Amino acid sequence: MLKDLSVADLTITRSGRHILNRVSITLSYGKAYALLGPNGSGKSTFLHALAGVVPYEGRIIGTRAISLMSALAGYHRDRTLANHCTLVARRPGIDKERLWTLVEQFYLCKLLRTRPRNMSLGEQRAVSLLAPLATAGDCVLLDEPFLALDSDRVSVLEGVVRDLTLSGKLVVISSHELPPISRCCAGLIILESGSVKFFGEISSFIAQARRSSCLVHPANPKEWLTVATGEFGSSLSMTERGMYRIEGFSMAEVLSICFDARIRLIGIWEDDLTLADALAFKKPQDRV
Repeated sequence: MLKDLSVADLTITRSGRHILNRVSITLSYGKAYALLGPNGSGKSTFLHALAGVVPYEGRIIGTRAISLMSALAGYHRDRTLANHCTLVARRPGIDKERLWTLVEQFYLCKLLRTRPRNMSLGEQRAVSLLAPLATAGDCVLLDEPFLALDSDRVSVLEGVVRDLTLSGKLVVISSHELPPISRCCAGLIILESGSVKFFGEISSFIAQARRSSCLVHPANPKEWLTVATGEFGSSLSMTERGMYRIEGFSMAEVLSICFDARIRLIGIWEDDLTLADALAFKKPQDRV
């Protein structure tokens, strides 16, 4: 049984421009990956390449049955939900029992006689998730699945993703919704201009940023600011709790500067960063 999906030198060019440029990563089955990057970075194209629905150069090895939720709705606006589910259940590879379980999990039972055009955006998004999540494939690719979902359905989808990985499936989620993917994904892929900027664990990405970001509680704020403003410049900011955050400097570097300037500190510690904080964080060499 294959354990990995290997992507080697994946390249897609359109109108002379690289949408994806020699992307090479190995994804593990039984794991969920967050696929992040700015608009136009190649996220959707990457998912479409994995699904085999767009031509590409390079190699993708280890693919099994793949289920894709793209930006398209995946349903007919004028069919009732019951009619939609009946048609979906006839497709090859659909787990019919799982399909109706998902209808219940996503709080859609009361909408079976309703057409998607008369549903809220969150309800429409939930309907678009039914078919890809009910497909009995080993690789599930989701493009902006959390968009417009209410908090209850977000929690449901997080649980479904965790269940998929526990059953040995590979899940890749492209999303701008950082809190939910932080809770249900372990792996992280960051694309920028068609190339991989980071590939690894979310925890490792946050830890790297944390080691270069710290919080300081000075004994004399006025004395501290006199030195800190000149030393740290735009890297220095104040938190809601009255502490000072310094980005791009380790604790050791800050302590050395304070020692040389004879600045007394009540406390200093590594910053408690979220994924959003780590993504927004820029090292000194990255600043303009």
